[in-house]
Amino acid sequence: MNHESIRARTGRRALGAGRSLCWFSAGWPWLALVIGSSACHSRSDAVRETDPPSAEPAVLGDPGVTLTAPAPGRWRLANPRELNRVMLWVSHILIRHAASEPSDVSFSLADWSSQPPPPSRTREVALGLAREVWAEAQAGVTPFSALAGRYSEDLTTQHRGGSLGGITASMLLRWPQVLDALAATTPGQVSGVVETNYGFHVFLLSKPPEEARISGAHIVIGHDRATWLRYVARGSYSGDRSHARALARAHEVQALVLADPTSLSQLVERYSDHRDAAEHGDLGEWSSLEPAPFPREVDVLRQLRVGEVSEPLETLFGIQVLLRTPSRPRLAYAMAAIRIPFDPGRAAGQPFSKEAQLDGANSLLANLLSHPDRFESAQRQINGAVGVEGWTEGRGPYGLQPSLERVRLGEIGKEVILLDESWMIVKRLDPAATAEETVRFELPAPERPDIESFVRNQGDARAVLQVAADKAAGQLGLPRDVSAQLRAIHEPPPEFDAGASADERLSWFRTLLARSHQLLGDAAFERYAAVLDEHFSEALFRGAGPL
Repeated sequence: MNHESIRARTGRRALGAGRSLCWFSAGWPWLALVIGSSACHSRSDAVRETDPPSAEPAVLGDPGVTLTAPAPGRWRLANPRELNRVMLWVSHILIRHAASEPSDVSFSLADWSSQPPPPSRTREVALGLAREVWAEAQAGVTPFSALAGRYSEDLTTQHRGGSLGGITASMLLRWPQVLDALAATTPGQVSGVVETNYGFHVFLLSKPPEEARISGAHIVIGHDRATWLRYVARGSYSGDRSHARALARAHEVQALVLADPTSLSQLVERYSDHRDAAEHGDLGEWSSLEPAPFPREVDVLRQLRVGEVSEPLETLFGIQVLLRTPSRPRLAYAMAAIRIPFDPGRAAGQPFSKEAQLDGANSLLANLLSHPDRFESAQRQINGAVGVEGWTEGRGPYGLQPSLERVRLGEIGKEVILLDESWMIVKRLDPAATAEETVRFELPAPERPDIESFVRNQGDARAVLQVAADKAAGQLGLPRDVSAQLRAIHEPPPEFDAGASADERLSWFRTLLARSHQLLGDAAFERYAAVLDEHFSEALFRGAGPL
């Protein structure tokens, strides 16, 4: 198979309360886990772009202990939507030190604190050890997986060869130096030593696996450090079990499943603390080559044969025991949804309370049932984008499927649906309407920056463009009056200071280009555009992140 790219229908499902994809306030795409609308907004097929990551210094901690940062990669010039569709198979060895993040799990998009306290070693000692590990990995005598098991201090991956699974490049946007290192690494090779807030890392970039369809189910054993489970826990879960007790129970459950895999449904009902026990712990079916909201679990399932059981796996929601199940035909669903969040902590009668938001949702629904052509405009106004969500059986929001099945294709549901901390108005669509996405397996390396993306998503685009105008005026040798006019064109209207939408910023930028072209003429404008490209490229390579 040609691994350059594939066409994949990605499921809008997360291993969380709603199993749909969402965005955190930090602007991170993709793998964030739904815990209710008060924490994040549902992702739609109208792909939203991310804010660029804040640049990290090349040297963290003691400046006397130096480590050269990887050279900036050309991925920084790409539109971030491209990074949402780039799959990378990455493993790492982590060496921590006294100043490392005290308990956070490496590269988790959520607040996952399951690591033991960091060691007392200094940053200098940790860097020396990391360099020794790198040299051993570079020699290739000992498999990387064995080195990870021996040296890595990432509790969640050390027993799996350091594997993070198949992740999207956008998952690593907060650590641009990691993407820089991976951009310079050939599949099958290891990176140099890279520093993050977690410590020092050595990465292995692997080739994509063979394409396969993967179905699975799980039993989740919660513990007091798996705080995210409370958002998706069964009603009987108390949350006071210690990690040690949870691990012991997970081993007991693993033995029971190994003894009789056909009893999985009964064991899920008896032991699983996750809400999806009502669905027999079904994780749905995935391609080994498509982005998944829980890549570590999919990676573990991929390495099992049908009917095999995993070792207990440390995850965001607790300790999981996974069983790979046979592939089977699954129904497909699609919908457009208007989500109206509420604050569960507010008393009835208060604004944004559950009851108040229900009244508003019912009023809106009555209006839409009378005027169904207004659905998209209402979705855009309330949720910020118009989009379609599609999934196959086992990958959809928990509890939504029965309600959606009562709605005819093309029609709006006649009842408001409660989903976690939101009321939903749904319009059922033909699953064939969901778009397939191209998935690629290498970081993009565009020749020029996507400036429009930067302007759409950056509130400080005005300042950056004004500096570019000054540069262009100087480099083009423009007459003083023309330079003044060019600078005036780059001064946005006053309302930009009060905040403008992405579409308003983009419209202003396109008008700016048209007026600049008219002012300068064809030849000078071409040189002006080259100055813009150069200026933005320099800014991005200095660490401003992707556009």
